[in-house]
Amino acid sequence: MPWLVPVLVLLTAPYWYGPVVVYLRQRMPTLQALRVVDSDAALPPEHGRFFDKTLPVLQAAGFVQNGRFTSSDPRQPIRGTVTLLQHQRTTDLAHLLVVTQKDRSAEMVGFSRSRTDGSKISTLWSTLQSPFPPNPRDDVLRISGSIDTMDLWRVHQARVAADPAAKPNDLVTDALAYQTNLEREGIRRHIASGMWQQDEHPGFLRPTVTGAILMCLRMLFPWKQLARLRAGMEVRRLLSK
Repeated sequence: MPWLVPVLVLLTAPYWYGPVVVYLRQRMPTLQALRVVDSDAALPPEHGRFFDKTLPVLQAAGFVQNGRFTSSDPRQPIRGTVTLLQHQRTTDLAHLLVVTQKDRSAEMVGFSRSRTDGSKISTLWSTLQSPFPPNPRDDVLRISGSIDTMDLWRVHQARVAADPAAKPNDLVTDALAYQTNLEREGIRRHIASGMWQQDEHPGFLRPTVTGAILMCLRMLFPWKQLARLRAGMEVRRLLSK
């Protein structure tokens, strides 16, 4: 066998072996049961550091915390904590999410505003690239890497001001119900997109063949780099104004 053949097989492995692994091993609950976490409850160290760093900045900008939640199943290998806030004047919603699995962690800050057609304007950054495509009805700017929280808030405000369909959000009175509905809608959208399907085990979803391929491609060259480049150019354009 020419030496070039095994080299090409190894170099292209993420593009053919990755979807196989995702298809065979990736599973997701049909509904993520959540429980309320008290604001003074002890959190895992990585979670506590993230909220201690980010919450005061948002509260100083006018956001008020509505609730904090985590998975109600302690057997889950991934530990996630999400905090929901709403701006007192503009009604924009903010989501803070930190997820840890063993020695790995990921953080996310996102802002959202409603539109008259029922869709949303979403502006968020995450330390990890997401394999899931955004809601096609929403206007989403997803930034990978790191950005100052107030710069992200200014970018979101500029995007809202430029959208004639933007309207005030409803006030969140039941934060747990609101977050549960978001989780349920996300699952419904994954199934409707054809990327996920019911697993043979009740209460779980698994990727379809198409979904496994598309989710891997989103995480690989050149699509991952192109998405980051587009988001970075948009951020610089808005901040320059």
